Parts: sequence; structure tokens; C-alpha cells
Amino acid sequence: MLSCLGEKFIAMSSDITKTEEYLAELCNKIELYVKSTVQHDRDRQCTVVLEAKMDELAGKLSNYKETIDNLHNQVAIVQQDANSNAGKLIDQAELLQKDAVERISILENERMSLSDLLSEVTNKLTSLGDAVFPSGSSEIEGLNFCTLSCVDLVARSFQSLQEKLEAAQIDNAQLNSSLVELRKAIGVAQERSEHADGIVKKLYDSLQELLCDSLGSSNEFGARYSVEEPIESQYGRLIAHLKNLLHDHHSALSTNAELELSLLSKCEEVEELNMRCSSLLKKLDEVCILNEELKSASSSKNVTLDKLHSRCLTVAEMLASCSANHSSTVQLISDIGEGSSKEDHILTTLLPCIEADVASCIEKFENAAEEIRLSKICLQEISIFDQISFEKWSYPLPTLIKEEVLPKICDLQDRFDQLNALNIQLETEVAVLKDGMKELDEDLGTSRSELQKKVSELEQLDQKFSSVKEKLSIAVAKGKGLIVQRDSLKQSLLEKSGEIEKLTQELQLKETLLKELEAKLKSYTEADRIEALESELSYIRNSATALRDSFLLKDSVLQRIEEVLEELDLPEQFHSRDIVEKIELLSKMAIGTPFTLPDGDKGSSVDGHSESGVAMNVIDDEQNSNSNSVSDEVKSKYEELNRRFCELAEQNNMLEQSLVERNSLIQKWEEVLGQISIPPQFRMLEAEDKLAWLGNRFLEVEQERDSLQLKIEHLEDSSEMLIADLEESHKRISELSAEVVAIKAEKDFFSQSLEKLRFEFLGLSEKVVQDEFVRDKLRMDLSELRDKFAEKTEESRHYHEMDTEVHKLLNLVQNTLQDSTNSEISSGGISAVLCLGKMLKKLLDDYGTLLYKSTEGNFAERDIQLEDIKPSKDASKSDTGAYEKEMELNSLNNELDHAHNNLALAQQECDEAVEKAQSLMMEIETLHAQISKLQESDAEQMQKKEMELNSLNNELDHARNNLALVEQERDEAVEKAQSLMMEIETLHAQISKLQESDAEQMQKYQSLVLELENYGRDECSDRET
Repeated sequence: MLSCLGEKFIAMSSDITKTEEYLAELCNKIELYVKSTVQHDRDRQCTVVLEAKMDELAGKLSNYKETIDNLHNQVAIVQQDANSNAGKLIDQAELLQKDAVERISILENERMSLSDLLSEVTNKLTSLGDAVFPSGSSEIEGLNFCTLSCVDLVARSFQSLQEKLEAAQIDNAQLNSSLVELRKAIGVAQERSEHADGIVKKLYDSLQELLCDSLGSSNEFGARYSVEEPIESQYGRLIAHLKNLLHDHHSALSTNAELELSLLSKCEEVEELNMRCSSLLKKLDEVCILNEELKSASSSKNVTLDKLHSRCLTVAEMLASCSANHSSTVQLISDIGEGSSKEDHILTTLLPCIEADVASCIEKFENAAEEIRLSKICLQEISIFDQISFEKWSYPLPTLIKEEVLPKICDLQDRFDQLNALNIQLETEVAVLKDGMKELDEDLGTSRSELQKKVSELEQLDQKFSSVKEKLSIAVAKGKGLIVQRDSLKQSLLEKSGEIEKLTQELQLKETLLKELEAKLKSYTEADRIEALESELSYIRNSATALRDSFLLKDSVLQRIEEVLEELDLPEQFHSRDIVEKIELLSKMAIGTPFTLPDGDKGSSVDGHSESGVAMNVIDDEQNSNSNSVSDEVKSKYEELNRRFCELAEQNNMLEQSLVERNSLIQKWEEVLGQISIPPQFRMLEAEDKLAWLGNRFLEVEQERDSLQLKIEHLEDSSEMLIADLEESHKRISELSAEVVAIKAEKDFFSQSLEKLRFEFLGLSEKVVQDEFVRDKLRMDLSELRDKFAEKTEESRHYHEMDTEVHKLLNLVQNTLQDSTNSEISSGGISAVLCLGKMLKKLLDDYGTLLYKSTEGNFAERDIQLEDIKPSKDASKSDTGAYEKEMELNSLNNELDHAHNNLALAQQECDEAVEKAQSLMMEIETLHAQISKLQESDAEQMQKKEMELNSLNNELDHARNNLALVEQERDEAVEKAQSLMMEIETLHAQISKLQESDAEQMQKYQSLVLELENYGRDECSDRET
């Protein structure tokens, strides 16, 4: 519209200049007509020329009217186009408003969801920290207060965790001191165990000597048991009888077979135990390998920590160099040199610096992106750039301006030059000037309204920009919250990794304890065996004493039997025989068999009944030969002796079997005691001391087993807690991924808004270019108007000079006529030119009358009259055409009056046009000032927007890098969590295996205890029998 107004204003100014030129020509012609009143022919020619020019002007007027009609049609078409464009713009504005409402609703929903999340988090934290929040404040203040309280709670939790860490360190130091004390106690216990081992060795040697003494052959006993041994001297006969009984093949074979079967079963059990021990050793090797893998994993974690520290340092230095914060780099270097740990350095110095630099970069990038988006939106709103494809709007702003905007501006400039050339060729008149001025006023009103609309649009854009800034600040706050959550997750993961390392160390310690327990259990099983052996040995000793007593009794009985048999009146052959043969003979005599003497054959204990039968036959023969008086007494005595002998034989057999079993058990227990690893101090002790030491060790192992079971239960609880924490970390990671997706969506939305801002910025830049172009045109028009005004002032001055000269002529004519025309002239009712024409007519008339009167004068005067009469004759001749000339003069005077009236009207219109031009100049100057201000503000806004766009680009790049790092860290955390879960599962499997092995060992131990109890019960039952 401004360009159309400028073109119309140029056309009007050109018409004004042409009308002014035409008026100047008319003035010149009038002056020539006044000067050449005598030359009527020239006047007629001039009138003819004027009429022709008037006809031409009339034709031009008709042409101008046609052009004005065409221009009106074009204006109507332009108005229709403007109305259609306005409708389109209104539709676009409605669509944009709908989009804005939708986006506002989406942002409100997001804000509500974020507020819900924050409320949930704060509720959780309040439930953890027992904090109470106010409920009467608004949502924003509540959320801010909740977030601040959450931060306070987190800080308190960190302080409490730090205090717990310090307490755990103190407990660890106490545990270390207790470990040192335990090691000292273990050393003392080892010394005691060595002492007990010596005692047990002594006991074992003594037992071995006893067994060798009790189970040796006849030669060995002859060699060993000489006169020095008291047992042979006291129990010689009974030991000889026992030797004969021990050499019984049948009993030896049966006992040997039973012993072999038992040995085979025991060997199988030993092989099974060896297999289980080998499996346990394999498991221990696997546990050692896992321990080494855990150590390598910890070393790799330390390496990754070093890498992360170096990367964080490089990132912080790069950000500090980008933000030109040399102090931060110096602070980082000083913090590194202070000797703090890398984790503390990362948490305390590097991460806050990185967060601050990231926040500044994000703000800069957001500002730059907002400026680019506004510029592109401004360019898109311009109707000239509607033909640009949507794909090209995604190009960067400089390339878009070079490729699309500048060629179109050059084309428009060429078109405007062509239009200006065409408009310069047009000529308009005063009526066109009036219409143009009216249209100019209307266009000025429309331009003012449009300027007001643009100002309102600029205010709306500022509001949008402020809203977008607020949204970006909210997004930055969300990003900071996400970074805080990420740091908290990192800290929790580090804590969990530390706890897992502690648990691994505890597991290693427990594995070592389990190994020790297995060794102790083995030693305890051996101790149980030793206790059983000791009980068996005590039982054997008691049985040996009982046997000694019984042997003494039986020896006394045998001596008494021998005395009785010697007192009997029997033949010498009977008395010369052994007591066993004597008893057999007596038994045969009691049965009634004949008495026969054997051939000196002495059988074994198995053939005793046959020999006793032979002896009885002999006794019967003797008794048949002797008297029958003593038979009744002998039978009674023999029955008693036979009964006692049978009892003694049964007891002897039972004692032999029990001695064989005891000897086998003692051998087995001695083998078991030999296999037990007893300290050298206790090997030389007696069996009772060894058994006491083994009992104490067994109690200690049971206590350690109970403590290990408690620790395993504690480990299971801690592993369950770790699994719950890992699930919570997985949930947090999923929430973080959802928030990252939301941030990406917001980033896309902001990128779209940046593109729109770029389009708006391009539109504004085009409008600024158009305003500058219109301003240049207005300056040109103003310069032309000033030149025309100067020409008008010169023409008015020239016209005033002509008027003064006309008045001088009138004064001369009045002075020559000296009539009463002064009143008419002074009245001013008639113009000066008409008065001059009338006075010239009067002057001519008076001159003619004077010449006619002077004919009656003298001759000289007559000659003068004749000379003067010639023109009078000519005048008389021309009296006939005088009327016509007067008519023509009247018509010319009328035309002159009409031209003067037109000139006055034109002058008034010029004055009005000058006043309007001055007012327009004032308005144009104000518009120029406003345009300059707008340009300055636009330039400042452009600079700000460019800076904001650059900062937004940098922040977006940094945010993308941070998002990539966060995703990498999230993946690493997930991998670490998975590896930790795998490690925990393996540890659970190992714990279950260890529990199973403990259960198996407990079952074995219980089975051994049951066997020992059964054996003890059997022994007790045997003793009772």
C-alpha cells in the first residue's frame, strides 16, 4: 500500500509540475498578449494556438480521466487482493492462534504432569525425611518450596549418608582391630592345638604299642613279653589259651571276612568323601577365579573412573575456554592439585562448572534460535516470498537470503524503476492532484492503521518471545533437574557399587571362612571319630580290667578244680593229663561213655568236644573198674564244673569277639586320628587331652557355622535390598528416558518455533527493505516538491513584478487622462488588466477627437493633422472591424479573467498543497524518526536474536552432547546394573551351593553322630548283656 501511495504521490507531483508549467506558459502568453495588443494577428494566431492547445488539453483531460478510471479499477483490484490477503492472514492468524492454544494446553498438561511428578517425588522424599510442607500457598510457590525442601532433604540425606560412612569406617577400624585380636587368639589356639597334637601322638604311640602287644604272634610275644612284662607272668596260662583260641581258623576267617566287607564299605565311603572333597575344591577354585574376576572388574572400574575424570576435565576446560572463564580453569587446576579424590573432584568441581557452562550455552543457543525463527517467520509473512518452497525455509538464514531473498528484491527494484519511469511519463492536472491528495490522505490513514497493526503485531511477537523465553527457562530448569537426578543416580550407583564391593569382600572373607570351616568340619569329624575311639578305648580298658578280674576269678576256680581233681581217687594217667582233658574225661564219665586213653593227640579248641568224649570214655572205663561209691558226688561236681566251663567258654568267645571288634575299631580310629591334621603341640598328648581339644574345636566350629549362617542370611537380605534398589534404578532410568524423550520433543518444538521466528525475521527484514525503499522515494518526492515550491515562489515573485509594472502603466494612463477613473481603479472591483484596456480605449478615443478638432487650425497644424488623419482614416476604415476587435478583446479579456481566476484558484490550491506538503513533511519526518527508531530497535533485536540464536545453537549442540553423554551413561549404568545383577545371581548361586555343601556336611556329620550313638548304644547293650 505504501508503494502504491508513493506512486500516486509521484504521479500527482508530476501532474502538479505540469500544471505549474502550463500556468507559467499561460502567464508568459498573457504578458505577450498585453505587450502585443497592437498585433492582433499575432494574438489571433496565439488564440488559435491556444485553442489547439486547449483542445489538446481537453484530449489529455479525457485521456487522464480514462487513466484515472483505470487507476480506480486497479485500486479496486488491489483492494480486493488486499482483502483476500487480509482474509488469508486472518485465517493464518486464527490457525496460529489455535496452534498457540494447543501448544499452551500441551505445555499446561506437561506442567501439570511435571508438577505431579514433583509432588510425587516430594511426597516420597517427605515420607523418607518426615518433612512437612505448607498447603495454603499457590501451586507454583508450593512446587518451588517442595523442590527447595527436596533439595534440603537430599542434602540432609547426603549428610546422614556421610555420617553413616564415617560410622562404617569407624566400625571397619574396630573390625580390623578385632581381626588382629582374633589372629592373635588364633595363633594361641594353634599353639594349643600343636600341644594337643603332640599329646594325641603320644596317645597314638601308646595305643599302637598296646595293640602290637595285644595282637602280636607267639614269637613276638616271646621276644617282647619276657620276664620284664608283668602281664605274662600274671596271666600266662590264660594268654596261652587265648593264643590257641585266636589261632582258630574258622573264627579268624569269619572275622576277617566281616572286616574286609566293612573295610570295603568304608573304602567306598572314603572314595565318596574324596569325590565330594574334589568337587568342593573345584568350587573353591571357581570362587577364586570369580574373586580374581571381581578384582579385575574393580581395576577396570578404576580405569573407567580415571577416563571419566579426564573426559570431564577436558569438557570443563573446553566449556570454560568457550565461555572465556579463565578463573574456572584455574580453579579446576587448583582443585586437581589439592590432592582430593577423583570422584570428589568430579562431583564438587567439574560437574557444577559443566552445568553452569551448559546453562549459559543453552541460553545463548535459545536466544539465537529464537531470533532466527522470528526472522524466518517475518520473511514467511511477506507475500513476495510465498513462492519459496517449504524445504528451502529450512536452509540457514544467510544462504536463504543469498539464494531467494536478494534476487527477488533485485527484481522488485527493477520493476519499481520501470514503474517509476512509466509514472514519470504520465501527466496529470489539478483535479487529479485533488483526487490524489484525497487518496493520499486516505492512504495515510490506512498506513497509520497498518502501522498500528504492525505495532500491535510487534507487541504480540514480543509477548510470544517472552512466553518462549519463559518456556525455555522452564525447559532449562527441567534439564537442570534431570542433571541433578542423573548425579543422584550416579551417586546411588557409586554407593551401590561400593556396597557390592564390600559384599564381594565379605563374600571372599566368608569363602575363606567356609574353607576354614570345611577344614574344621573335617577335623571335627575326625575329632568325633577320635572321641568315639577314646570312648572305645575307655570301654576296652574297662573291659580289659573286667577281663583281668574275671581271669583271676577263673584262675582261682581252675586252681580249685585242679585241687579237687587231685583229691579224687583216679589213676595216675588221669592226673598226668591236662586239666582240660581231665574235665573232658570227667564229663564222659558223667555221661556214661567208656574210659579210653587218647593217643596224645591235642586238638584245637574247635575239636574240644570230641576229645572230651574220649576222655569221658576213659573215665567211664576207670569208673567201671573202680567203685561206684564216688560216682554220685563226681556227677554233681562235674555238672557244676561243666556248667561253669560252658559259661566260661561263652564268655571267652564273647570276649574274643569283642576284643577283635574293639581292635578293628581301634585300628580304624587310629587310622582316622593319623589322618587328622592335629597341631604338633597336641600330637604328643594323651588321647583324653586330644579328645578334649577336638571337642573344643568342634564347639568353636559350630559357633562359627552359626555365625556364618547368620551372615549368609544377612547377605541374602542385603542382596534382596540391592535387587530392590536395582529395580528402583531401572524405574528411574525408564523415567529418565521418558523425560529425555519429552526434552527431545520440546527441542523439536523449539526448533520449529526457531524456524518460524526465522521466517518472521525474514519478513521483517523485507518490510524494513520496503520501508527504506519507500522512504527513499518519499525523500525524492520531498526534494522535488521543494524544487517546485522554489519555482512557484519565483513565479509568484515574477507575477508580482508584472503586477507592479501593470499598475505603473495604469498610473501613467491615469495621469494622461486625468479622469474620474481613479475611483474605479481604487475600488479594486475590476482587475488591473481590464482597467488598462479601458483606459487605452479612452485614450485612443480622446486622441481621435483631438485630431478631428485640430482640422480647423493653421496649415502646419493641418499638415500635422493630415499626418495624424492618415491613421485616423485608417482607424475609420477599421471602424467596421473595431467592433469585431472589441468583441474579440472582450472575449480575450473574459478569457484572461477566467485564467486569472484559475490562477488564483491554482495559487490557493498550491498554498493548500504547500501546507499539506509541509504537514506531510512533518509527518514524514516523524515517520522517518519512527522508522529510524524501529530500525535501531530492529537492529538491536536482530543483534540480540542473532546472539540468542548463536547461544541457542551452542546450547542445543551442548545439550545434544549432554544428552548423548547421558544416554551413554544410562547405557553404562544399565550395563553395570546388569553385570551387578549377574554377579549377584552368581553370588546367590555360590551361596546356595555353599549352603547345599554345608547341608551335606551337616547331614554327614549328623549321620556320623547317629552312627556313633548307635554304636555307643550297641556297646552299652553289649555291656549290659
